[in-house]
Amino acid sequence: MPDSSALRAARRLSAVLLGVALLVPLAACSSEPEPTAKPTPSETPVAKIFETDEEALAAAEEAYQRWIDTFLASTAKGADAADLEAAAEGSALRDLESDIQEFQKNGEHVVGDITFTFVETVDSYESQDRGAVVAVRACEDVSAVDVLDASGKSVVLPDRVDLVPYSLVIEGTTTTLKVSERTLWTRENFC
Repeated sequence: MPDSSALRAARRLSAVLLGVALLVPLAACSSEPEPTAKPTPSETPVAKIFETDEEALAAAEEAYQRWIDTFLASTAKGADAADLEAAAEGSALRDLESDIQEFQKNGEHVVGDITFTFVETVDSYESQDRGAVVAVRACEDVSAVDVLDASGKSVVLPDRVDLVPYSLVIEGTTTTLKVSERTLWTRENFC
C-alpha cells in the first residue's frame, strides 16, 4: 500500500495534470450537468479582434501553450507572480497559484512536457468587457510527464490516464490573451 505522502501526491497530480484513474472512470457515472465553458456574449457589439475563427483559435493555442510552459517552469523553479499573471487570470490564475504552492510545499516538481490538442471550439466571440473570448475543449497529453519528489522518486501512479480532457476559456486582447477558466472534464473522456 502506498504511503500517505504518495497518495496525496497522486491526488494532487490528478487534479493538476491528469484527472487520473479515479476521475475518468467516475466521470461516466456523473449525474452533474455537463460543464459549460460557454460564456455569454456581451449585448453590445464590438469591433472584431481577430479576422477569422482560425486566427482566434491560433491565438488561443498560443495562450494555452504559455499557460503550460508557465506551469512547468514554476513547479521546477518556483512561481513568479508576473509570469503567472501573464498566462492566466480569474479562476485559472487562482488554481495555478494553488497548484504550484502545493508542489512547492511537498518538494515536488514536474519534468517532461505536456502537449495538447483543441478538439472542439465551443464558442468564439468578442465582448466589450472581456475582449476576445474563445471557449474550447482540449486534450492534454501527459504521457511524457513525470512528477518527482524531493529525492527524485516518481510519484506518478502507473495506471494514470495519459490523455486528459479539459474545458477552457481563453480571453483578452490580441496581445494579452490569457487562460481564464480551466476545468477538468468529468464526463465521458472525449480525448
